[in-house]
Amino acid sequence: MSAGIALEPPLTRSKRGRSDVLGFGLLLVIVFLAVVGPLFTSLDPNTADPTSALLPPSGEHWLGTNSYGGDVFTRLVAAARLDLFIGSTSVAIAFVIATPIGAIVGYSRRWWAGAVMRVMDFIQAFPVFIVAMALVAVRGPSTFNVIFVIALLNVPIFVRLVRSEVLALRERPFIEAARSVGNSDVGLVLHHVLPNSLGSSIAQASINIGWALLLTAGLSFVGAGIRPPTAEWGTMIAEGAPNMITGQWWISLFPGLALGLAVLGFALAGDSLRAMLDVRSRTV
Repeated sequence: MSAGIALEPPLTRSKRGRSDVLGFGLLLVIVFLAVVGPLFTSLDPNTADPTSALLPPSGEHWLGTNSYGGDVFTRLVAAARLDLFIGSTSVAIAFVIATPIGAIVGYSRRWWAGAVMRVMDFIQAFPVFIVAMALVAVRGPSTFNVIFVIALLNVPIFVRLVRSEVLALRERPFIEAARSVGNSDVGLVLHHVLPNSLGSSIAQASINIGWALLLTAGLSFVGAGIRPPTAEWGTMIAEGAPNMITGQWWISLFPGLALGLAVLGFALAGDSLRAMLDVRSRTV
């Protein structure tokens, strides 16, 4: 049978189209909040004002204030910028480090390729959150250390993805043809194998940014990540948690919603990217 385009049922295309719009729309809103949000407030996110503590949402404080008088909207905007920076930077670092490792390990048939994968197994053998807390505790709570830890925990994921793609590609006819005309192993990996093995990893990167946001917030919530008074979604949720039972719901609710919508947006965007980049799913 000749290759051709596989037509999806209209209902399937419609559902995927709606999820694509929702995913990228949520990301657009979050990025817009992080970039343009500071223009709508002149307050310092880290400034305390005890005379304005625990004020409900109003015209003066759109999302209310926290227990020490910090404006929740101002802190939400600052937290969006910090969390997106941590998530995207840590995943980008992991992607850059893991991609060549996965390509080399997948293409090579030597003994050390298996040894590298055993190292990846060792990193993934322990509960992620426990490892992250331990590493941050050893290195100290700071933005740089949180990025380092999340990048380290993301490396095995991308190594495995790229390796699995390379294992499927290295025996393909076009690789054999490229080898037969005199390409070296390095040239084959750089010019033929690696460019054709990145689709799944690029899609996974979007999902992993959402995972990085959750991990950052979780570390900050338990006091092992970003420390107060720096605005971060997990820190803000932790700040407002004791006030939930006394009726000050807005302190935790709004950063929790922002975090949930950001993670959902990255997950849906990653699923959309996977569908767009996977040529095999569109051919028969």
